[in-house]
Amino acid sequence: ANTIIYTVPENRKFEGHVGTGYAYSGGNYAVKIRSSDGSHEVKIRSGFFAESSQYRFNPHSPITLLAGTIVKSDTTAGPTYILGVESDA
Repeated sequence: ANTIIYTVPENRKFEGHVGTGYAYSGGNYAVKIRSSDGSHEVKIRSGFFAESSQYRFNPHSPITLLAGTIVKSDTTAGPTYILGVESDA
């Protein structure tokens, strides 16, 4: 819980998928994406590989993260993944 999973290195960017195996609208089963200065944070409560409680596919668009962005688990950690490519910014 609350574990840093990945930080985009300086002068790099990440393009791909970040998510959790749970498609849950409540609680803290989420992946947090936090800006480098900590001023902004987004929670993702689903993902490319997640199945909802009704066992339906949940499409998840790829995202781009810039240098310094932090990906971490929320307070109730679940299966978390990062799938993508890191390249020069």
